[in-house]
Amino acid sequence: MGSTAATLDVVPRLPALLTPGRRGTWLLVVARCPFCHKRHTHRAEHGPATGETSRLSHCLDGGQPYRLVPTTREAA
Repeated sequence: MGSTAATLDVVPRLPALLTPGRRGTWLLVVARCPFCHKRHTHRAEHGPATGETSRLSHCLDGGQPYRLVPTTREAA
């Protein structure tokens, strides 16, 4: 009898530094992408109140999904 379990893709959860950007914006900075090993920066729409969020990496022909877990400079 064969297995009926579906194969699930695992979406990486990464720490992302939550930091003020220019002109009142906030950013989530991924120090090292698990796919291309480069740094990526994403906008944090809710500023300091930004919680865990889904994003696409800025690499590999349109990006791969990952979850960003905001951290502060002290926690990074």
